[in-house]
Amino acid sequence: MNPPTTSYFIDTIPPSAPAPFVADTSGSRLAVAREMLVTLETLTNAGQRHLMAKVVTFIEGQVAEAPAARGRQRATAAQLLAQLKRESDRPFPEVAAFRSRAEGLIGLLAPHE
Repeated sequence: MNPPTTSYFIDTIPPSAPAPFVADTSGSRLAVAREMLVTLETLTNAGQRHLMAKVVTFIEGQVAEAPAARGRQRATAAQLLAQLKRESDRPFPEVAAFRSRAEGLIGLLAPHE
């Protein structure tokens, strides 16, 4: 009969506590959208259009989830979103214009610190 063996590595390291679940806030999701915009220039035309469509869909969801904003702010967001949709639907979209408008809209939606 063999004596039980002990691994000092396992026995000396206390188990780590599980990380607490933190709900995703719009701030972190907006940061992801900003990162997506940074990569636009590096993609092919098809990749750009695909990413633009994803950004538009994402921002639509953020606008829908946003607390009731003042009339002027909501109107500005709707106007910028319409411009983003038009640009992303073009066969050869202007990446710089799309990115500029998207960053402006994300700035409106981002929580102010």
